[in-house]
Amino acid sequence: MIEERNPTRTKLDFLYQEVLGEVAGLTTRIEQVTAAQATTTTQLLEASAQATAMVNACANLPIALDKQLQATMEHTGRRLNVEAAQATVTAMADLQKPLRSLAESSTRYAHIAHLSMRKMALIAVVVGAIAGIVGGLLAGIALGRYWGY
Repeated sequence: MIEERNPTRTKLDFLYQEVLGEVAGLTTRIEQVTAAQATTTTQLLEASAQATAMVNACANLPIALDKQLQATMEHTGRRLNVEAAQATVTAMADLQKPLRSLAESSTRYAHIAHLSMRKMALIAVVVGAIAGIVGGLLAGIALGRYWGY
């Protein structure tokens, strides 16, 4: 009896095994797709977290840039002030000698001019006094002749 087999049953067993093989292949493919979907979901969640972190970093960026820019401007301003002060001191030191020499020369010329003016004033007083005396004598002589003395 064992040797007697039902041919329909063999075909049915064959179809059953083929369907089971197809179901097993489909199940394997579904499991692979599910695993890939889980990996993709995890990657999307990580990317979302990174995007959120980037948005937060970008939101703080103007504040950080403002502080950095302000610090840079203050540092540069201080450095430029120091350089300008040094350049001014150097320029003043370079100008100080010629200005001192010019001041000394001007002082000498002013002293010479003052002495010359004093001499000219003294000469003018002496000449004026002599002219007054001579004029007075001439007037006295002229009046003496006119009045007959």
